[in-house]
Amino acid sequence: MCRKYLISIAALAALSFSGAAFAQNAWHVGDKVSVWVSADYYDGTVLEVGSGDHAGQYLIHFDKFTSDQYALAKNVVARKPAAAEKTGPNGCRIILINGLPACDPATVKRR
Repeated sequence: MCRKYLISIAALAALSFSGAAFAQNAWHVGDKVSVWVSADYYDGTVLEVGSGDHAGQYLIHFDKFTSDQYALAKNVVARKPAAAEKTGPNGCRIILINGLPACDPATVKRR
């Protein structure tokens, strides 16, 4: 019975190690990512791929915060591309006025 548990523990350790090794190869220093922290995603940049005690983690610098934090690889995802700003035929930025699309007067190009 003891041997059965020993084999199970060894199998779990091997799976954990292989998962950490795979996760470390997913992101590189300088990659722009989003990180799940406390019920929301926050944009940041990978500063370091964790090793040793931080294997399977990434050191992240968050765009809107001054401190850096290690994040588990499972919480790091690709950053969504910024939505392209809508422009009108004359290059002005489109805004909604009373629920209708209109050119933002501040962005109308002067001739």
